[in-house]
Amino acid sequence: MISIASDIDNIIDTNATLKSSKKTSAKLFSVDSDVFFGKHVRFYNKVFYSRLRYIVQPTRDLWAAWIAKKLESCGIPTPKVYAIGQRKNLGIITDTYIITEALLDAQSVHDLVYAHPDKALSTLKLAGRTLRQLHDAGVTHGDAKLANLYIQNQKMGFWDLDSAKIFKGQVPKMLILDDLARFLSSLILTVDESATQKNIPVNISISQAANTLAQSYCIEPNELLAEYYRKWHHKLNLKHFDNELNFDDKHSHKPKRPHQLKPTRLMNTFIRQRSLFKKS
Repeated sequence: MISIASDIDNIIDTNATLKSSKKTSAKLFSVDSDVFFGKHVRFYNKVFYSRLRYIVQPTRDLWAAWIAKKLESCGIPTPKVYAIGQRKNLGIITDTYIITEALLDAQSVHDLVYAHPDKALSTLKLAGRTLRQLHDAGVTHGDAKLANLYIQNQKMGFWDLDSAKIFKGQVPKMLILDDLARFLSSLILTVDESATQKNIPVNISISQAANTLAQSYCIEPNELLAEYYRKWHHKLNLKHFDNELNFDDKHSHKPKRPHQLKPTRLMNTFIRQRSLFKKS
């Protein structure tokens, strides 16, 4: 990583094939025949006052690197982080960089389900076990849509971790349901879009999908269905799924958001050790 540090902007920004916007560039690139994933976020294109909070808290990429280290220590699949780095001007963040393992043989869960909607139930079973493993480690993903999970060697893993949270002890029930309902809604929408595009019938129901995911996770299916209908169903504009429950959002109780683990000295030490400009 040291050999490319001085040219990292050019390496990531030139022909950024995975993402290229005013604020973010992302691509796969090679170093000595090894392939890596790199992402560059340009904070100088963000509103100035929004950058001030990063004086006292980590940026999203640095937080994602910390979460990845946590998952790796728990045996939960996620791309290995090789280096992270940042630039500042007068103490204000201007750029961040993250370089991770490139999972060339991995497939996003979204792409799998869209191409093979008949695999929805088996995907839900695997997702239930995988999300349970994540939550048992004291971590929530925060945006568990299908595109943010992948399949590799018949195992499911997590990427795009910048919305994840770490908790001391047990993960609060409301955040468990958040992750499960987000995954369920994303799968339902993906199956619906695939059926519309291919002009094929849908072979599962919402309740069947919820039951499969809940049973694999070992949680009460009605709790998951209630959260799905409260938060997601009305947003999806589905063409092939009927509303199977008349869930009244007015009667749902949303508890206070629990306290999450804040960045610690250990985390800051890890960030410094994994800096792009030092040996990893």
